[in-house]
Amino acid sequence: MMSLSVDHYHDEPDEVLNNLNRFIEVERKREPLVTRLCGLPLQKLFSSGMLLLFILLLLLMGSRIHIPAPKSVDTTTSATSETSETPETMEIFGETYRVANMIEMNRYNLKLEGTIPCNEIGLFKTLVLLNLGKNQLSGSLCSELGLLTHLKILNLKDNQFTGSIPSELGLLTHLAELDLHKNKFVGSVPNNLCSKSTNLQSIHVDCEPHPFPIECSCEPQCACQ
Repeated sequence: MMSLSVDHYHDEPDEVLNNLNRFIEVERKREPLVTRLCGLPLQKLFSSGMLLLFILLLLLMGSRIHIPAPKSVDTTTSATSETSETPETMEIFGETYRVANMIEMNRYNLKLEGTIPCNEIGLFKTLVLLNLGKNQLSGSLCSELGLLTHLKILNLKDNQFTGSIPSELGLLTHLAELDLHKNKFVGSVPNNLCSKSTNLQSIHVDCEPHPFPIECSCEPQCACQ
């Protein structure tokens, strides 16, 4: 591209016009928009005092300023990464299970110790039966148990569980049997469990003279052990 320097302003008017004509011809061949803008007579521009503005406009068009396009958000990639966070298999209570379509988890009387792995247990959303009875599990119950909305039988009896019974158990609307006796729970069975679980048949809890009695207002489902 032909360039114009400030020194051209010190040349004779005819030479300035010749240089401008050559510059415009080059720009006409290269840029259609400049061709339209250059339709005005040079003599008129030169005499009207707009020559400097016209030259700056030509130089600006010749620089071809690049404005980057806005970045688009790849929702497909983010959705895929979220889905891939759920593993196909999970080791829990010393056994490896397939997470999807898991129906029963029966770990009864295996001398299991420790606490319920809350994050892991919440992934098994298709469980219908969870039997952890007659072990040596301790700690409080996970609120994640409320994620197991297909659960019908929950057996946690004869362990060392402590604390209150989480209200999230009231989300288990398909629950039919709940066995909590021979633990160290305090408080009461959540009232929402009684009202929302239409299939509820029995709740086994510890009553007096047990050292850790549980109040249960779910009638006639409550049974003291």
